[in-house]
Amino acid sequence: MKSLPATIVMNGLGQAIAMELASATPKPDNGDKKAHKKIVDIIETWLKKVNIFTDSNDLIYNITNATQDEYILAQIETLEFLGWLKKLAQAKVEVNEN
Repeated sequence: MKSLPATIVMNGLGQAIAMELASATPKPDNGDKKAHKKIVDIIETWLKKVNIFTDSNDLIYNITNATQDEYILAQIETLEFLGWLKKLAQAKVEVNEN
């Protein structure tokens, strides 16, 4: 997750999500592969919750069928959301270490 925001900025939301999905398998067998799928699921759920993508349960479908404005909005929202998610994860780690 640490490099996902940079990947989004450099390659775009669609490419970054595709790379995350490519790193996961249909039946993940270890934590890393599960984590790649989970982060995509979390992003997809968030974008639905904020009503950016509401047409389908498939994030890739929504990204590839979005207007340019929807795509840019989704990319900005995802970057902002990942910033908050990272802060929450760091706080959780700090609490667990104490």
